[in-house]
Amino acid sequence: MTYTITTDLVKGYIPYFPYVENNFLITVVNYRGHDNKLNRLQGKLNRRIEELVDLVEETNDYINNIGDRNVCRREVIREIKGK
Repeated sequence: MTYTITTDLVKGYIPYFPYVENNFLITVVNYRGHDNKLNRLQGKLNRRIEELVDLVEETNDYINNIGDRNVCRREVIREIKGK
């Protein structure tokens, strides 16, 4: 994660009477690099999810095309258990 921190000293006044002049330190963090990395990783994740959804559809089509119900059940159990 890349980010930059910028600090600046500004002069201002307190918003109520007696309106005393003060110096204020402002610090800003820029997460532009972080946002780019987040978008890249989100894209990778979305592509992987699409691949997995396609794989599940192929597996379901294969199992549904098995004629013998006992073999079908074994294949479903094997798929669920991951063996």
